[in-house]
Amino acid sequence: MDTDLKTVQTRDVDLIWSIVFQPDLWETVSEDNPPTFRPEVISEAWVLITNKDEPIGCYNLHSLNKITWQIHAFILPEHREHAKQSGRLILRWALDNLDFRKIQAVIPALYPNVYHFTLHQGFTDEGLSRKSYMKNNKLHDQHYLGITRDEVEALFHD
Repeated sequence: MDTDLKTVQTRDVDLIWSIVFQPDLWETVSEDNPPTFRPEVISEAWVLITNKDEPIGCYNLHSLNKITWQIHAFILPEHREHAKQSGRLILRWALDNLDFRKIQAVIPALYPNVYHFTLHQGFTDEGLSRKSYMKNNKLHDQHYLGITRDEVEALFHD
């Protein structure tokens, strides 16, 4: 386990912006003609991942309802070797900082690497939303994945 990786919640919109809108990352994760994006740092959690205090990415978690949060990952391409470890760290952070019963991820089917990464983190495939994501002028399905609080806790007690 890489002990130099750390999580810290941030409300620094400029820092979030510098990660999310890094050209190689934003062009990959954004849909065609995305709505105007401005990080919401009060009602949503933006969690910075650092390696030796250098930002390597961030995660966004936002509440869908009282018990369910949705997660989005933004790991910079040049730091993807830390992605698996960052996935464990964000789940640990969520246990320590959020009152959740479930975390949900929605992943366009055209990103099988992200889908398999999320399964590897302990999420379960819960279904498919057909033709619900537009990328490169083509409609794509999206996978819905989820992990319960009990399942996250079990990851850290085995």
